[in-house]
Amino acid sequence: MFKKTLLGMTFLLAAEGATASEQPGQVRDLYVGMPVVELTDSKGYFFRCADGTQLETIKSYQNCKADEDGFVQVNVTYNDEVSEWGDVNDKWFGTKLAGHPVLINSFINIKGEIERIDVQTDPSSRMYMKKKSFLLGKRIKNQFGENHWMCTERKQQSEVEVGGMLIDELCRKDFHGFSVVTHVELFYKLIDGEKHYTNSTKFSILSTS
Repeated sequence: MFKKTLLGMTFLLAAEGATASEQPGQVRDLYVGMPVVELTDSKGYFFRCADGTQLETIKSYQNCKADEDGFVQVNVTYNDEVSEWGDVNDKWFGTKLAGHPVLINSFINIKGEIERIDVQTDPSSRMYMKKKSFLLGKRIKNQFGENHWMCTERKQQSEVEVGGMLIDELCRKDFHGFSVVTHVELFYKLIDGEKHYTNSTKFSILSTS
């Protein structure tokens, strides 16, 4: 079980040895396999359908349209008005993991359970924060244990170094009942002779039970 309090929010990612109250594959109060009816206190969050329609609680997910695979995507953001650190400094505001601004989406299956949680660094964040986005990938690996990751380099000829670094790595680690997949990118992509800056971390927690 791993628990870190960072930037005014709890970053909770459980792997092996979780207790009954400490669910595996967890991000804040959400975890893969969770029946959404269990989220009894949703005051700390805002929930929206993929089309942007706001929901009163995640339990209203059936008001959202399911995708072609039958999953309902619900976007999750943190409610700054109930942030215990908000009065200290405005840097605590926003939806963050380990200090990184992120976008969080949950995918709910036909049984009303969270099948997958997708997180990615926010591409619209300020450049100061965006330059650090690739570092979240390392943090995720540390949280779930540095060993036994299966990784593949995906570097392409159109990708060039940023400050002597070039990262395009896809990794996966399997646990009992769920898997974690990360994709970290740091490079300039050459498109019609122009450099396009890419710096991001994406990770998914997937139910495998």
